[in-house]
Amino acid sequence: MNRPSAGSVAAAELTTTYVFFSGPQSDGLTVIRDGELLLPGTVDSVSIEVDASDEGNPVLTGLISLVPGSGVASRFGNSIPLFPGFVEVLVGGKRLQLVCPNTGDLSTLWFGIGMRTSGEATPVQGVTSLKVLLAAGLGATADLVWSDNGLQESVLA
Repeated sequence: MNRPSAGSVAAAELTTTYVFFSGPQSDGLTVIRDGELLLPGTVDSVSIEVDASDEGNPVLTGLISLVPGSGVASRFGNSIPLFPGFVEVLVGGKRLQLVCPNTGDLSTLWFGIGMRTSGEATPVQGVTSLKVLLAAGLGATADLVWSDNGLQESVLA
Protein backbone atom coordinates (compact mmCIF):
# COMPACT_ATOMS: atom_id res chain seq x y z
CA MET A 1 0.00 0.00 0.00
CA ASN A 2 1.33 3.44 -0.91
CA ARG A 3 0.39 5.90 1.87
CA PRO A 4 2.37 8.60 3.63
CA SER A 5 3.87 7.79 7.01
CA ALA A 6 1.77 8.58 10.06
CA GLY A 7 4.55 10.85 11.35
CA SER A 8 4.56 12.97 8.22
CA VAL A 9 0.78 13.30 8.26
CA ALA A 10 0.81 14.21 11.99
CA ALA A 11 3.33 17.03 11.50
CA ALA A 12 1.92 20.49 12.21
CA GLU A 13 2.27 22.75 9.20
CA LEU A 14 1.52 25.93 11.15
CA THR A 15 2.74 27.50 14.35
CA THR A 16 0.53 26.19 17.14
CA THR A 17 -0.38 28.25 20.21
CA TYR A 18 -2.52 27.23 23.18
CA VAL A 19 -3.66 29.93 25.58
CA PHE A 20 -5.19 29.09 28.97
CA PHE A 21 -6.69 31.87 31.10
CA SER A 22 -7.61 30.80 34.63
CA GLY A 23 -8.10 34.23 36.19
CA PRO A 24 -6.81 37.77 36.51
CA GLN A 25 -3.94 36.88 38.86
CA SER A 26 -0.49 37.42 37.39
CA ASP A 27 0.06 33.68 36.88
CA GLY A 28 -3.44 33.08 35.46
CA LEU A 29 -2.29 33.37 31.84
CA THR A 30 -0.53 30.30 30.47
CA VAL A 31 0.75 30.09 26.90
CA ILE A 32 2.22 27.08 25.11
CA ARG A 33 3.81 27.89 21.75
CA ASP A 34 4.90 25.02 19.51
CA GLY A 35 5.12 22.75 22.56
CA GLU A 36 7.17 25.22 24.63
CA LEU A 37 5.65 26.62 27.82
CA LEU A 38 6.20 30.35 28.10
CA LEU A 39 6.78 30.58 31.84
CA PRO A 40 4.10 32.23 33.97
CA GLY A 41 5.00 35.85 34.57
CA THR A 42 6.72 36.24 31.18
CA VAL A 43 3.52 36.84 29.16
CA ASP A 44 1.84 40.21 29.67
CA SER A 45 -1.11 39.68 27.33
CA VAL A 46 -2.50 37.87 24.32
CA SER A 47 -4.54 39.86 21.82
CA ILE A 48 -6.36 38.95 18.62
CA GLU A 49 -8.17 41.31 16.29
CA VAL A 50 -10.12 40.39 13.17
CA ASP A 51 -11.89 43.15 11.27
CA ALA A 52 -13.52 42.31 7.95
CA SER A 53 -15.70 45.43 7.78
CA ASP A 54 -13.50 47.04 5.12
CA GLU A 55 -13.24 44.36 2.42
CA GLY A 56 -10.43 46.24 0.70
CA ASN A 57 -8.35 46.44 3.87
CA PRO A 58 -9.18 43.55 6.23
CA VAL A 59 -7.29 43.29 9.53
CA LEU A 60 -5.98 40.16 11.21
CA THR A 61 -3.52 40.58 14.04
CA GLY A 62 -2.59 38.35 16.91
CA LEU A 63 0.20 38.97 19.38
CA ILE A 64 1.66 37.53 22.52
CA SER A 65 2.99 40.59 24.37
CA LEU A 66 5.90 39.70 26.62
CA VAL A 67 7.01 41.20 29.92
CA PRO A 68 10.05 43.39 29.17
CA GLY A 69 13.26 42.03 30.65
CA SER A 70 11.98 38.46 30.91
CA GLY A 71 14.07 35.64 29.48
CA VAL A 72 11.44 35.06 26.81
CA ALA A 73 11.49 38.75 25.80
CA SER A 74 15.26 38.68 25.47
CA ARG A 75 14.89 35.75 23.07
CA PHE A 76 11.89 36.93 21.00
CA GLY A 77 11.69 40.70 21.52
CA ASN A 78 8.63 42.42 22.99
CA SER A 79 6.06 40.27 21.18
CA ILE A 80 5.49 37.07 19.26
CA PRO A 81 3.03 36.97 16.34
CA LEU A 82 0.25 34.35 16.46
CA PHE A 83 -0.46 34.30 12.72
CA PRO A 84 0.03 32.60 10.38
CA GLY A 85 -0.87 29.77 12.67
CA PHE A 86 -3.34 27.79 14.75
CA VAL A 87 -4.54 29.37 18.02
CA GLU A 88 -6.72 27.78 20.67
CA VAL A 89 -7.95 29.85 23.63
CA LEU A 90 -9.55 28.32 26.74
CA VAL A 91 -11.20 30.64 29.27
CA GLY A 92 -13.50 29.43 32.05
CA GLY A 93 -15.00 26.53 30.11
CA LYS A 94 -15.24 28.52 26.84
CA ARG A 95 -13.16 27.65 23.78
CA LEU A 96 -12.14 29.67 20.72
CA GLN A 97 -10.13 28.35 17.78
CA LEU A 98 -8.65 30.37 14.96
CA VAL A 99 -6.65 29.00 12.07
CA CYS A 100 -5.16 31.25 9.43
CA PRO A 101 -2.35 30.07 7.15
CA ASN A 102 -2.16 33.43 5.33
CA THR A 103 -2.57 36.61 7.37
CA GLY A 104 -2.96 38.70 4.25
CA ASP A 105 -6.08 36.84 3.16
CA LEU A 106 -9.06 36.58 5.53
CA SER A 107 -10.69 34.05 3.19
CA THR A 108 -8.19 31.55 4.65
CA LEU A 109 -9.31 32.29 8.24
CA TRP A 110 -11.27 29.61 10.07
CA PHE A 111 -12.96 30.52 13.36
CA GLY A 112 -14.73 28.13 15.71
CA ILE A 113 -16.10 28.16 19.25
CA GLY A 114 -17.07 25.58 21.86
CA MET A 115 -16.57 21.86 21.60
CA ARG A 116 -18.84 19.26 20.06
CA THR A 117 -18.85 15.69 21.34
CA SER A 118 -16.55 14.87 18.41
CA GLY A 119 -13.95 17.29 19.81
CA GLU A 120 -14.44 19.75 16.95
CA ALA A 121 -15.32 23.40 17.46
CA THR A 122 -18.55 24.79 16.03
CA PRO A 123 -17.65 26.90 12.96
CA VAL A 124 -18.59 30.57 13.15
CA GLN A 125 -19.53 32.47 9.98
CA GLY A 126 -20.99 35.90 9.37
CA VAL A 127 -18.74 37.80 11.77
CA THR A 128 -17.58 41.32 10.88
CA SER A 129 -15.12 41.64 13.75
CA LEU A 130 -13.64 39.75 16.67
CA LYS A 131 -11.53 41.24 19.45
CA VAL A 132 -9.92 39.08 22.11
CA LEU A 133 -7.76 40.36 24.97
CA LEU A 134 -6.36 38.19 27.73
CA ALA A 135 -4.17 40.15 30.13
CA ALA A 136 -2.32 38.96 33.20
CA GLY A 137 -3.53 40.88 36.21
CA LEU A 138 -6.53 42.34 34.33
CA GLY A 139 -8.93 39.86 32.82
CA ALA A 140 -10.32 38.34 29.65
CA THR A 141 -12.65 39.68 26.98
CA ALA A 142 -13.72 38.27 23.64
CA ASP A 143 -16.34 40.18 21.65
CA LEU A 144 -17.62 39.65 18.14
CA VAL A 145 -19.89 41.66 15.86
CA TRP A 146 -22.31 39.86 13.54
CA SER A 147 -22.39 41.03 9.93
CA ASP A 148 -26.13 40.50 9.40
CA ASN A 149 -27.39 42.77 12.20
CA GLY A 150 -24.31 44.56 13.58
CA LEU A 151 -24.95 43.30 17.12
CA GLN A 152 -21.97 42.90 19.43
CA GLU A 153 -21.87 39.78 21.57
CA SER A 154 -19.45 38.48 24.18
CA VAL A 155 -18.09 35.02 23.46
CA LEU A 156 -17.13 34.59 27.11
CA ALA A 157 -20.50 35.53 28.66
